Amino acid sequence: MITKEEAVQRAVELFKEHKNLVLQWATGIGKSKAAIEIIRNYETIPKVLLIVTETAHKKNWYEEFAKWDALNLCDYCDIDCYASLKNHRHSQYDLVILDEGHHSGTDIRLDILNNIKTDKLLILSATLKREVLEGLELIFGRLKLFNINL
Repeated sequence: MITKEEAVQRAVELFKEHKNLVLQWATGIGKSKAAIEIIRNYETIPKVLLIVTETAHKKNWYEEFAKWDALNLCDYCDIDCYASLKNHRHSQYDLVILDEGHHSGTDIRLDILNNIKTDKLLILSATLKREVLEGLELIFGRLKLFNINL
């Protein structure tokens, strides 16, 4: 059995080893904290695009950054909704984070993601379906899946 803190640390380690990582963890395990720790563990602070499902979730993320004493990282993050993803077409980021990544699998969203330049991808979801993973792998290449259900 792995603890939540061990899961977060393992996610940071896996992200250093793999270009693209999927954290398929049940609710409450710490996907948000893991994402923040991954950002914090870059050698230099990365330019991040963090995509959330709804405008209200932007506030939740700012609260998560504050909770984990990482508000300074918000200056390097563009936090936006899937509905506004089109505004980032042809942009370049060091890291793209897809919160609730199961919402990213539509043809339109996959097309837009295909036109965002990024070095690394982090997908957070408790319920990512195989067909969404396959669509994302066509764009970004192999995805390392880290699945936990405590």
